[in-house]
Amino acid sequence: MTNGFINTLVAFLIGGATLCFNFKAVDASGTLLYDGEGTIVTLGDSYRMETPQMLIVSDGSTKGIYQKEIDEIVLQGVAAGGAASGVGASGSGASGSPAANSIQGIMDNPFAILRQAGDFYTVTTWKGGKKSISGAPGALPDKIELRSKAGAVYTIGILSAKKENSLDASSFVLDMDDYPTAVVTDLR
Repeated sequence: MTNGFINTLVAFLIGGATLCFNFKAVDASGTLLYDGEGTIVTLGDSYRMETPQMLIVSDGSTKGIYQKEIDEIVLQGVAAGGAASGVGASGSGASGSPAANSIQGIMDNPFAILRQAGDFYTVTTWKGGKKSISGAPGALPDKIELRSKAGAVYTIGILSAKKENSLDASSFVLDMDDYPTAVVTDLR
């Protein structure tokens, strides 16, 4: 069954948006793996995601990851198909390509986890505290829960969302001058 909320959320993000979120990961035994908040700014293939621990910036061909605690930057090429793998109009993923369906493909593209959720996870969305798969046209869910076949649970809460009408391309490139003491590893 298609989840209308997921399709609406992906379309909202690709069109240019800022989304504040919280993310919680719990493994199959119930152990908390991560619990934190962040912000993602998106436009087409590009995104900028920031949490208290790290900054990830991608212009669709290069991804920069700055790990704040250890003052390290890793630069990587984006997996085949670019950051937009799995977000095509058909909603079927990037034709089942290995890059789009791998963990690396999902890391290169935060939208892929939403589009491919039905393939790898059981998806539940909430609106107004109730389970739901759709809302009013253009409505976004309050919370998305992804449950893996192995029993891990990933919960994404949407704290706020707004459309962005004008975003500068430089927002999606890691400016190395901002991190003069960082150790840089270039894996491109």
